[in-house]
Amino acid sequence: REWKDGILSTTLRKVSESNSAAWKWLVLDGPVDTLWIESMNTVLDDNKVLTLINGDRISLPPQVFLLFEVEDLKVASPATVSRVGIVYVDDSLLGWRPYFKSWLERISTSSGGVLNESGKQCVQRLFDEYVDDMLRYRKHECRQQIAITDFSAVQSLCNLLECNLCAGNGVRADHEDGNAYIKLIEYWFIFSLVWSLGATIVKEDRLKIDAFVRKQTSISL
Repeated sequence: REWKDGILSTTLRKVSESNSAAWKWLVLDGPVDTLWIESMNTVLDDNKVLTLINGDRISLPPQVFLLFEVEDLKVASPATVSRVGIVYVDDSLLGWRPYFKSWLERISTSSGGVLNESGKQCVQRLFDEYVDDMLRYRKHECRQQIAITDFSAVQSLCNLLECNLCAGNGVRADHEDGNAYIKLIEYWFIFSLVWSLGATIVKEDRLKIDAFVRKQTSISL
Protein backbone atom coordinates (compact mmCIF):
# COMPACT_ATOMS: atom_id res chain seq x y z
CA ARG A 1 0.00 0.00 0.00
CA GLU A 2 1.31 3.45 -0.89
CA TRP A 3 2.18 5.66 2.07
CA LYS A 4 0.17 8.84 2.54
CA ASP A 5 0.89 11.48 5.16
CA GLY A 6 -1.79 12.04 7.78
CA ILE A 7 -2.81 15.30 9.43
CA LEU A 8 0.07 15.43 11.92
CA SER A 9 2.88 14.48 9.55
CA THR A 10 1.55 16.87 6.89
CA THR A 11 1.44 19.71 9.42
CA LEU A 12 4.91 18.90 10.76
CA ARG A 13 6.34 18.89 7.24
CA LYS A 14 4.77 22.27 6.57
CA VAL A 15 6.11 23.98 9.69
CA SER A 16 9.53 22.36 9.38
CA GLU A 17 9.92 23.74 5.85
CA SER A 18 8.99 27.27 6.90
CA ASN A 19 11.83 29.80 6.83
CA SER A 20 10.12 32.09 9.34
CA ALA A 21 11.92 32.57 12.64
CA ALA A 22 8.62 33.11 14.46
CA TRP A 23 7.73 30.54 17.10
CA LYS A 24 5.19 27.95 16.01
CA TRP A 25 3.06 25.91 18.41
CA LEU A 26 1.28 22.71 17.40
CA VAL A 27 -1.52 21.89 19.84
CA LEU A 28 -2.53 18.23 20.05
CA ASP A 29 -5.67 17.81 22.13
CA GLY A 30 -7.44 14.59 22.94
CA PRO A 31 -6.68 11.36 24.79
CA VAL A 32 -3.22 9.82 24.75
CA ASP A 33 -3.18 6.55 22.82
CA THR A 34 -0.45 3.97 23.20
CA LEU A 35 -0.35 3.32 19.44
CA TRP A 36 0.72 6.83 18.48
CA ILE A 37 2.28 8.41 21.55
CA GLU A 38 5.19 5.96 21.53
CA SER A 39 5.90 6.95 17.93
CA MET A 40 6.33 10.53 19.18
CA ASN A 41 9.20 9.69 21.52
CA THR A 42 11.84 10.48 18.89
CA VAL A 43 10.40 13.91 18.18
CA LEU A 44 10.23 14.63 21.91
CA ASP A 45 13.97 13.98 22.27
CA ASP A 46 16.47 16.81 22.11
CA ASN A 47 17.16 16.11 18.42
CA LYS A 48 13.43 16.67 17.60
CA VAL A 49 13.29 14.22 14.69
CA LEU A 50 10.07 12.38 13.87
CA THR A 51 10.59 9.01 12.22
CA LEU A 52 7.57 7.83 10.25
CA ILE A 53 6.57 4.22 9.60
CA ASN A 54 7.71 4.51 5.97
CA GLY A 55 11.20 5.55 7.08
CA ASP A 56 10.88 9.28 6.36
CA ARG A 57 12.43 11.57 8.95
CA ILE A 58 11.06 15.03 9.71
CA SER A 59 13.42 17.28 11.63
CA LEU A 60 11.77 20.11 13.54
CA PRO A 61 13.60 23.45 13.78
CA PRO A 62 14.18 25.06 17.21
CA GLN A 63 11.25 27.48 16.78
CA VAL A 64 8.66 24.66 16.55
CA PHE A 65 7.07 23.41 19.77
CA LEU A 66 4.47 20.74 20.57
CA LEU A 67 1.78 21.26 23.20
CA PHE A 68 -0.30 18.28 24.34
CA GLU A 69 -3.65 19.00 25.98
CA VAL A 70 -4.73 15.71 27.53
CA GLU A 71 -7.19 14.66 30.20
CA ASP A 72 -4.86 12.11 31.80
CA LEU A 73 -1.64 10.13 31.30
CA LYS A 74 -3.01 6.69 32.15
CA VAL A 75 -1.52 4.95 29.11
CA ALA A 76 1.58 7.11 28.66
CA SER A 77 4.79 5.24 29.35
CA PRO A 78 7.58 6.58 31.61
CA ALA A 79 9.66 7.03 28.45
CA THR A 80 7.11 9.51 27.12
CA VAL A 81 6.45 11.29 30.42
CA SER A 82 10.17 11.81 31.04
CA ARG A 83 10.55 13.62 27.70
CA VAL A 84 8.03 16.40 28.33
CA GLY A 85 7.36 19.16 30.81
CA ILE A 86 4.02 18.70 32.54
CA VAL A 87 1.67 21.35 33.90
CA TYR A 88 -1.23 19.86 35.85
CA VAL A 89 -4.44 21.88 35.91
CA ASP A 90 -7.42 20.57 37.87
CA ASP A 91 -10.41 21.57 35.75
CA SER A 92 -12.71 21.22 38.76
CA LEU A 93 -10.79 24.04 40.44
CA LEU A 94 -10.26 26.15 37.33
CA GLY A 95 -13.85 25.84 36.10
CA TRP A 96 -15.26 27.07 32.83
CA ARG A 97 -15.46 30.80 33.56
CA PRO A 98 -11.90 31.83 32.58
CA TYR A 99 -12.40 30.24 29.16
CA PHE A 100 -15.83 31.83 28.80
CA LYS A 101 -14.50 35.27 29.75
CA SER A 102 -11.74 35.03 27.13
CA TRP A 103 -14.21 33.76 24.50
CA LEU A 104 -16.72 36.53 25.18
CA GLU A 105 -14.07 39.23 24.89
CA ARG A 106 -12.86 37.75 21.61
CA ILE A 107 -16.24 37.50 19.90
CA SER A 108 -17.23 40.94 21.20
CA THR A 109 -14.33 42.50 19.33
CA SER A 110 -14.15 40.25 16.27
CA SER A 111 -17.68 39.13 15.54
CA GLY A 112 -18.23 41.59 12.72
CA GLY A 113 -20.61 43.83 14.62
CA VAL A 114 -22.89 41.03 15.87
CA LEU A 115 -22.58 41.83 19.60
CA ASN A 116 -22.90 45.32 20.98
CA GLU A 117 -22.57 46.14 24.69
CA SER A 118 -26.14 45.14 25.53
CA GLY A 119 -25.68 41.89 23.59
CA LYS A 120 -22.50 41.15 25.50
CA GLN A 121 -24.25 41.73 28.82
CA CYS A 122 -27.10 39.49 27.69
CA VAL A 123 -24.74 36.61 26.88
CA GLN A 124 -23.00 37.06 30.24
CA ARG A 125 -26.35 36.97 32.05
CA LEU A 126 -27.49 33.85 30.21
CA PHE A 127 -24.33 31.91 31.03
CA ASP A 128 -24.54 32.94 34.69
CA GLU A 129 -28.20 31.97 34.83
CA TYR A 130 -28.19 28.61 33.07
CA VAL A 131 -24.84 26.89 32.73
CA ASP A 132 -24.00 25.82 36.29
CA ASP A 133 -27.54 24.58 36.96
CA MET A 134 -27.61 22.69 33.68
CA LEU A 135 -24.25 21.04 34.35
CA ARG A 136 -25.35 19.92 37.81
CA TYR A 137 -28.67 18.57 36.51
CA ARG A 138 -26.94 16.72 33.68
CA LYS A 139 -24.48 15.14 36.10
CA HIS A 140 -26.95 13.97 38.74
CA GLU A 141 -30.17 13.32 36.83
CA CYS A 142 -29.15 12.19 33.33
CA ARG A 143 -27.11 9.46 31.70
CA GLN A 144 -24.56 10.23 28.99
CA GLN A 145 -23.73 8.07 26.01
CA ILE A 146 -20.24 9.56 25.94
CA ALA A 147 -19.07 11.23 29.13
CA ILE A 148 -17.46 14.63 28.59
CA THR A 149 -16.08 17.08 31.11
CA ASP A 150 -17.94 20.23 32.09
CA PHE A 151 -15.21 22.29 30.47
CA SER A 152 -15.57 20.47 27.15
CA ALA A 153 -19.33 20.90 27.30
CA VAL A 154 -19.01 24.66 27.80
CA GLN A 155 -16.48 24.83 24.97
CA SER A 156 -19.05 23.17 22.71
CA LEU A 157 -21.69 25.65 23.88
CA CYS A 158 -19.44 28.61 23.09
CA ASN A 159 -18.53 27.25 19.66
CA LEU A 160 -22.14 26.52 18.71
CA LEU A 161 -23.40 29.85 20.02
CA GLU A 162 -20.69 31.70 18.12
CA CYS A 163 -21.85 30.02 14.91
CA ASN A 164 -25.50 30.88 15.58
CA LEU A 165 -24.96 34.51 16.56
CA CYS A 166 -24.62 35.85 13.05
CA ALA A 167 -26.33 38.33 10.78
CA GLY A 168 -27.74 35.47 8.73
CA ASN A 169 -29.76 34.45 11.79
CA GLY A 170 -30.98 38.00 12.35
CA VAL A 171 -28.51 38.90 15.09
CA ARG A 172 -27.01 42.30 14.26
CA ALA A 173 -25.61 44.90 16.64
CA ASP A 174 -27.36 47.65 14.68
CA HIS A 175 -30.77 45.94 14.94
CA GLU A 176 -33.44 48.63 14.91
CA ASP A 177 -35.43 46.91 17.68
CA GLY A 178 -33.32 46.46 20.82
CA ASN A 179 -35.82 44.13 22.50
CA ALA A 180 -36.04 41.89 19.44
CA TYR A 181 -32.22 41.81 19.30
CA ILE A 182 -31.99 40.55 22.89
CA LYS A 183 -34.76 38.01 22.27
CA LEU A 184 -32.88 36.58 19.30
CA ILE A 185 -29.75 36.16 21.41
CA GLU A 186 -31.80 34.41 24.09
CA TYR A 187 -33.43 32.03 21.63
CA TRP A 188 -30.14 31.08 19.99
CA PHE A 189 -28.57 30.60 23.41
CA ILE A 190 -31.28 28.14 24.47
CA PHE A 191 -30.92 26.26 21.17
CA SER A 192 -27.12 26.08 21.59
CA LEU A 193 -27.43 25.10 25.26
CA VAL A 194 -29.65 22.10 24.50
CA TRP A 195 -27.49 20.88 21.61
CA SER A 196 -24.18 21.22 23.47
CA LEU A 197 -24.60 20.48 27.17
CA GLY A 198 -27.46 18.12 26.34
CA ALA A 199 -25.96 16.59 23.22
CA THR A 200 -24.43 13.53 24.92
CA ILE A 201 -27.53 12.63 26.93
CA VAL A 202 -29.07 9.24 26.11
CA LYS A 203 -32.31 9.33 24.15
CA GLU A 204 -34.45 8.23 27.09
CA ASP A 205 -33.27 11.16 29.26
CA ARG A 206 -33.60 13.93 26.69
CA LEU A 207 -37.16 14.66 27.81
CA LYS A 208 -35.69 15.41 31.23
CA ILE A 209 -33.42 18.04 29.69
CA ASP A 210 -36.36 19.49 27.77
CA ALA A 211 -38.45 19.75 30.92
CA PHE A 212 -35.56 21.20 32.92
CA VAL A 213 -34.86 23.96 30.40
CA ARG A 214 -38.53 24.87 30.09
CA LYS A 215 -38.81 25.07 33.89
CA GLN A 216 -35.69 27.20 34.25
CA THR A 217 -36.43 29.75 31.56
CA SER A 218 -38.91 32.58 31.38
CA ILE A 219 -38.42 32.69 27.61
CA SER A 220 -41.43 31.56 25.61
CA LEU A 221 -40.35 28.38 23.80
